[in-house]
Amino acid sequence: MRAGETDKAITVDNPTLRQLAQSIGQKQQHIGNLDIDVFAATDGEYYVLEMNPRFGGGFPFSYEAGVNLPGAIIEWLHGHDAADVNLSATPAVAHAKCDHLVRIHPDRLLHPQAQYHD
Repeated sequence: MRAGETDKAITVDNPTLRQLAQSIGQKQQHIGNLDIDVFAATDGEYYVLEMNPRFGGGFPFSYEAGVNLPGAIIEWLHGHDAADVNLSATPAVAHAKCDHLVRIHPDRLLHPQAQYHD
């Protein structure tokens, strides 16, 4: 993470985390998306840090690993079963976000409507 945003990630198939997520979903009776931040402690335990009913910063990584939650939500909204929509990530898929520093002439910030010819 960087500045509270997921910067890079690798998908894993962890049965303990999968069971934890299923348990939370069942106990909370939450429908839809629930972003859960989990801390893996050095003692081998997992601790839930927070839960947010939204697409979190890590969602693009899951999507790139094959999870099509938006497709499932659309199916559910139409009253269909989302059985044909992939809701499992392919393990060992790694991605990183890449920011580029771009120089902007100060006049472009002060006068954004002006016409510039570079």
